[in-house]
Amino acid sequence: MAGGSGTRFWPLSRKQRPKQAMPFLGGKSLFQRALDRVEALAPPEHTLIITNEDQAELLASQAGGLPRENIVGEPLARDSAAAVFLAASIVVEQDPDAVTLVKPADHLISPVEKFAATVNRAVSIAGEGFLVTFGVRPTSPATGYGYIERGEKLEAAEDAYRVVRFHEKPDRQTAERYLAEGRYYWNSGIFVWRAADILEAAREFAPEHFEAIRPLGRLFGTGEFAPALREAYEPLEKISIDFGVMERAQNIATVEADFQWSDVGSPVALRGCHEPDESGNVRRGLTHTLDAANCVLLSDEDHLVAAVGCEDLVVIHTDDATLVCPADRVGDVKRLVSELRRREETRDRL
Repeated sequence: MAGGSGTRFWPLSRKQRPKQAMPFLGGKSLFQRALDRVEALAPPEHTLIITNEDQAELLASQAGGLPRENIVGEPLARDSAAAVFLAASIVVEQDPDAVTLVKPADHLISPVEKFAATVNRAVSIAGEGFLVTFGVRPTSPATGYGYIERGEKLEAAEDAYRVVRFHEKPDRQTAERYLAEGRYYWNSGIFVWRAADILEAAREFAPEHFEAIRPLGRLFGTGEFAPALREAYEPLEKISIDFGVMERAQNIATVEADFQWSDVGSPVALRGCHEPDESGNVRRGLTHTLDAANCVLLSDEDHLVAAVGCEDLVVIHTDDATLVCPADRVGDVKRLVSELRRREETRDRL
C-alpha cells in the first residue's frame, strides 16, 4: 500500500512527492526499502503496488525490476479497505489459493531476516483460515497508535494469539494501563491472509465495497480496467481495513513482531532513525543550534535554519514553504494542510 501523501511530513512531503518516495537512510526511499524487504519473500512479478494515479509514475521510477503493470494507480482516495480488496481481487484471479502479505510502503523495519521469519510464521497461521495482523510490543505509552488486545495463545504457532479486540488511539492514562498490563500490542498495519479469505470477509462486512471492487480482478490487464476502476471507486465511502473488517471479524489472530518497527508517522519519529547531536537535536541540511534541545531541524544545503534557546520544536524548510511547530503538535499538521487546501494562494504548495 503506497498511496498516502504523508501530510504530517508537510512541507517535506507533498502530493506529487510523498513521504514514501523521499530518500531516507542511505539514500534509498522508504518505498525502495519496502521492496527490498519483500524481495526474499516474493519475486517482483508477485509484488503488487496499490498507490494513487498521481504517484504511479514516480514509484515506477524507483521500482527497479518490478513489472510496470503491477503498479496500480487508484483514481480516488478511498482509504485502505478499498486498496486491500482491490489487490485481493487481482491476486485471487491469478491464484485462488494465494496467501498475501499486505504492508504499507512507508515503514522502517529491521532486521530484514527477523521480518521474513515473522511473515513466514504468519503465513502458516493464515493457511488455517485466520486473518493475521502483526502486533508490536509497546515500548512506551504511545497515544498515536491503535492497539490490539490479545487473547488466548494459538497452540500451533509461537508468539501468536487470538485477537480479543482492536482499540482506537487511547489517551495517555489508557495507554499507560495498556503498557502495564502487557497484553496489548501496537497495531502495525501489516497483515497476512489468503486473498480469498479477506474477500469473503469483505462480502460479509463491507458488501458495497465487495460488489463494486470484486469484478475488477477479472478486468485487470485489459483496456476495460481503468474506466471500470474509476466507476467502481466514485460512490465508495472511505473506510479503513481495520474498521471495515478487522474490528468485526472473529477469525483474527496476531503474531508478535520480532523486529524493530517504526511507522515514521511524523518528523518526530526521525529521532529514532537518525543519530541526534549531544543535545538531542536531529538535524539535516544546513542547520545550527544554540542552547536548543530535542528539536528536529530539516533544511537543504543552501538555506540555513538556526534555533536558539528552544526545546522540542520541529522546523522544516523547503524552497517554497517553512513549518514551525512544537513537537507535540505535529499531529495537527494534517489539519493545517486541510485548511491550506481551501486557500487558493497556498494550494500549489501542497
